[in-house]
Amino acid sequence: MMRTVVKRSAAIAGALVSIPTIASAVYAFNEYKNTPEDQISMHHTMYSIYYQSITNLFMSKLGSSAIRQFNIDCKDAKSNESLLLKLLDRCKDTMYGKDHNFGSIKSREEFRRKHPITIHEHYQSYIDRVYEGEQNIMFPEKPRMIATTSGTSGSHKQIPVPPIQRKVFFTKGIAITFDALQNGVKHPTNKSLRWPNFQKSCKLMIEPQFTYTSSNIMVGPSSSRPKDNKSLLKLYTTPEAAFDVQSENELLFLHALYSMHCWTKIWVLLRQTFAIGFSTSSSSWMINGMHLLKL
Repeated sequence: MMRTVVKRSAAIAGALVSIPTIASAVYAFNEYKNTPEDQISMHHTMYSIYYQSITNLFMSKLGSSAIRQFNIDCKDAKSNESLLLKLLDRCKDTMYGKDHNFGSIKSREEFRRKHPITIHEHYQSYIDRVYEGEQNIMFPEKPRMIATTSGTSGSHKQIPVPPIQRKVFFTKGIAITFDALQNGVKHPTNKSLRWPNFQKSCKLMIEPQFTYTSSNIMVGPSSSRPKDNKSLLKLYTTPEAAFDVQSENELLFLHALYSMHCWTKIWVLLRQTFAIGFSTSSSSWMINGMHLLKL
């Protein structure tokens, strides 16, 4: 009796694992066969084709759901007010929340009166305390890191980053951007061009050098970096080993080299988190690209 139960359990467990695996493999193969050849990177392996097809499917579904909710929220002032009050309630017992009476705020109008528009200097004393390792200062959790800005406004500024930031940024930011690209990429003459496809993209990023506070909080840029998710590196034109290069100019040269090597059929998508970074990186990319063309 026990042996029969074990066998049945093993069979069910095997089906639960094998059915989704087979279904996803069939889906990936079908996507590959129905994608025009000029929209498939020549540097893909069978596994990276499979990985990219599943990633595209996941992001497509997540993006359409995120933009749908975003549009609903934009039309509903009460939804925005509810989010504001939820954030205030979350931080009402922090030092900043107590100093600014977050617990007494019951509407967005009241928030405007009690907490007018601020600048970075307004938060500096609280940031200093977070930097020194004090707990429950600006939000309840220990910071994931203290981000530093690029300094384009005149000086580098520090911003404590809560653990929830990464999830919100991905589900409310990246997902919506993906949906915009999916529905916005059109070619004036090539009607078969679609995005996402199986072309690799050029992700302009470098592994930064971080410092740490005395309480072991990481300090540095908050933009995406190679070590955030190594499995995604197979979707980029630049090979994983190149991201070990620490010189920004040398790595930009490699980005240009490998993206131009892939740019033999139709186009390569350039990706950068911040506009100023894209401007700087793309200028270097063009200079390096012209040098490579001369070679």
